[in-house]
Amino acid sequence: MTVTSKAIDFSEFDLVIIGGGCAGLSLTLALLQYNYAGKVLVIERREQYEHDRTWSGWFSQSDLALLTNLSMQTFPGWSISDARHCYCHTSTSHPYYSISSEHFYSYAIQKIHASSNVQLLTGAALSVNDLSAITHSHIIDTVGLGIEITRPRYGLWQSFVGVMVSSSSVLFDVNTQSHATLMSDMSQDENGFYFTYIIPQNPHQALVEVTYFTSKSLTRDYLTERSTHAAQRLVQTKITPSLNDITITAIEYGHLPMWDVVSHQTPRSQTHHHITLAGNISGALRSSSGYGFATIQRWANQTGKALSHTDKLSTKPLLHTRHYSRWVQWMDNILLVVLVRYPKLSSTIFLRMANRLTGSEFAQFMSHRAPLRIWLKVIMAMPKWAFIKAVWWSWLD
Repeated sequence: MTVTSKAIDFSEFDLVIIGGGCAGLSLTLALLQYNYAGKVLVIERREQYEHDRTWSGWFSQSDLALLTNLSMQTFPGWSISDARHCYCHTSTSHPYYSISSEHFYSYAIQKIHASSNVQLLTGAALSVNDLSAITHSHIIDTVGLGIEITRPRYGLWQSFVGVMVSSSSVLFDVNTQSHATLMSDMSQDENGFYFTYIIPQNPHQALVEVTYFTSKSLTRDYLTERSTHAAQRLVQTKITPSLNDITITAIEYGHLPMWDVVSHQTPRSQTHHHITLAGNISGALRSSSGYGFATIQRWANQTGKALSHTDKLSTKPLLHTRHYSRWVQWMDNILLVVLVRYPKLSSTIFLRMANRLTGSEFAQFMSHRAPLRIWLKVIMAMPKWAFIKAVWWSWLD
């Protein structure tokens, strides 16, 4: 249902979190972790939670501090390939993690239900006008009510539909079950650069996503068809299936901005300056990769701790935490300029990076924890003239 300010007595709450997705629930977990004394209301549009996301990346133990005992998959090995080259990485010290939203949602909701000062309201949505009525509570908006994002000239969408393919036959043995295929079959078509992402779930099941880096708004039906065909090809390479042996179900959809969204969004009315933006709408996704889960966890931990140590919560917005350094943002923007102007170099760029770095170095670079020496290795591996020209074009714009 849609609720308005008249339907909720916001004065009962010290903190209102708009959006009960990754950022909203992560902040809630942090508030519970640090024993926040105020009353919290989390407003979520969905009637009920279902598995609709998979968050993956190279997480440190501090990134997972709010998720103790949460079930997740660990992959010590991963690969990047096209039709001619394949580079495999292994790192037991920096494994690749995958977290199912089903487990994350259940974990967070269980914590909320055990709390006496947090209320989760599902099946509800606020309008932009409702924001003005919340004057006695601090508001953290993770969905961006009333804000529109425009794609810049050197920005791309990362678009995909993930399908779950299941078979009664064994698809993965002990070795391949612990290996994540991050980018395979990299290629280019009229819609942009694309690759296939494969995450084994168990010996009989895998998440398969054909992912596009594109300037177009590709439809869910098209993306579902592409991922379904990729899942069928995967099964055919593993077994000789019968039609009754396979099920393929679309479970998640992504249309993620690959640019600095904070600099390219339509601001809200000036009467809404008391609201803090958080999550993807605040720039938590890294422009070059679309990874954001670890960044959101760090933000939630820091924000939850700060709020819990404040005697009286002001209705003024929190100071915006810069998610990525200016250096990282600038370098990511240069990469996007190259991907937009030289799309045929996309496969070359990712293959060269995978070839030049070790598994641990690759993990550190992708999780923006790389020291200067790793940055230099990546820079030296790139096609020089394309990146030099990209620097020039970025200055001209």
